[in-house]
Amino acid sequence: MPNLDLLLKAWGGESYQKNRCNNAPLILDRPYLSVCLCGQPYILEELMQNKAFLQSGLIARFLYCFPRTYVGQRHYGSKSLNSDISADYRNIVYRALKAKVAQTEIVGSDEIMLNFNEEAGKAFADYYDRHIEPSLLTDFAECPDWGGKYHGLILRLCGLIHCIKCVTDNVPPQNKAVDMQTLGQAIDLAKYFKKQAIYAYSSVCSDGVVANAEYILKRLRSNGIMQMDARELQRLCRKFKSTSEIEEPLEMLIECGYLREMAAEEHSGRGRKPSTRYEVNPLSA
Repeated sequence: MPNLDLLLKAWGGESYQKNRCNNAPLILDRPYLSVCLCGQPYILEELMQNKAFLQSGLIARFLYCFPRTYVGQRHYGSKSLNSDISADYRNIVYRALKAKVAQTEIVGSDEIMLNFNEEAGKAFADYYDRHIEPSLLTDFAECPDWGGKYHGLILRLCGLIHCIKCVTDNVPPQNKAVDMQTLGQAIDLAKYFKKQAIYAYSSVCSDGVVANAEYILKRLRSNGIMQMDARELQRLCRKFKSTSEIEEPLEMLIECGYLREMAAEEHSGRGRKPSTRYEVNPLSA
């Protein structure tokens, strides 16, 4: 299995340490890494099918973008990007970096604390309770790992938008609270990436784990079964030839809240250990 520790920690700036046999340990206090991949659909398929990438949470850390194709609408003499837009983008990035360097020189750290104003803070808490948490079992059923980071994505976007606004206005970001307008803009952007992530996961998994999970759920519903063990489930779902084939779709159903593992029965004496039992969520029956 590849060592993904640095990749995972550099996503959020967590400290990283690697102990080396023949040299001093490598210590990075706040590593930050940006990864941008632009490729054909098979690249995404290979990423999604890598078990180490999936189970480590690496896949859930990416934002996905599937722009509309312009094939059939392109012109040979297409105009290049407006030079003013390119210059404005370059200038704001450099101004932001200079502000960060200046912050470090003044206080000895490039880390700052950003806060919502009272209105935005209450609005975000309400949005989380009413729209984010409930959607983890519905909207994010195909990408629960990505959905678990959705609220963090909104906060990150808030921070980025807020800092760019403050740099543009020559105001230190920490001296101004994040307001409702910025929160709304971040949520609008996050909704776009939410749709893209759902598409990314569903387009790759639709013929595999997701389809098998849907098949299991359909068989349980059609037979009115609320409890069963793994062996009973395999007999019910005859398309699976071995227990290993049923493991991943079962894990997905458990993660999405459709099933839960029941407490194991005590086993003493000889004989085969009881098979794991599962209970169907009554709301999904």
